[in-house]
Amino acid sequence: MSAAVASRGGVEKCLSSEDILNELLPIAKTGDSSSIQYTDSNVDSSLLFTLRSSLEDILKNNEPIFESKLNIQTKLLQDTIKSSEDRILRALGGGDFYRRIIHNVSAT
Repeated sequence: MSAAVASRGGVEKCLSSEDILNELLPIAKTGDSSSIQYTDSNVDSSLLFTLRSSLEDILKNNEPIFESKLNIQTKLLQDTIKSSEDRILRALGGGDFYRRIIHNVSAT
């Protein structure tokens, strides 16, 4: 694969040319990927596939992963806020304010 990229002008030229990418795609799909050593000087088939995919498809494929990570971060933030809230209320000690917040006791 690296020879095919080099014979077409190098990585930068290949990435900037739609025609060259079209030529390289079949080579990447049929090439023996176990013999390819991935360095900065060659292009692997997954990169070519990603470059050929539309942005909408890429975003749609990554949406479940993004949502999962967002949910995890949201839960961590909620837990941190709750923990901080509890520490503040404990620092306030007793008193009418504390009883109303923690125990839902209405002031009379």
